[in-house]
Amino acid sequence: LLIPMAEEFSAEDFCTTLFDEFLFVGLTRDNVTRHMLKLLWYVHNKLPAGRLATLMKAIQPTTGHNETVHKLYETLQERIGTTIHEGPIPEQQEVDFDSPLKSVPTPGPAYMQ
Repeated sequence: LLIPMAEEFSAEDFCTTLFDEFLFVGLTRDNVTRHMLKLLWYVHNKLPAGRLATLMKAIQPTTGHNETVHKLYETLQERIGTTIHEGPIPEQQEVDFDSPLKSVPTPGPAYMQ
């Protein structure tokens, strides 16, 4: 039910309510951790970077978690890493200082007439 609401995850108050006040309470249970990992799989790119880092640290599996949770966590880390690296790299545009338009006068503001 939460995945279609992906846009809401960019709002800090929504994240605070969902993660801090609801999901963090049950993180000691494997099923809550698994569900949170699966949720982050779909919405990680909508979360603020600071919130995502906090969540990844909070859900980092311990020796008490089963192997499935460890694998899900590693897979999510890889997905987040590839998403960050696949993002568009802004190219610097070269400024052409030899533009023929430099000699064209700039029109004055219309409100001063």
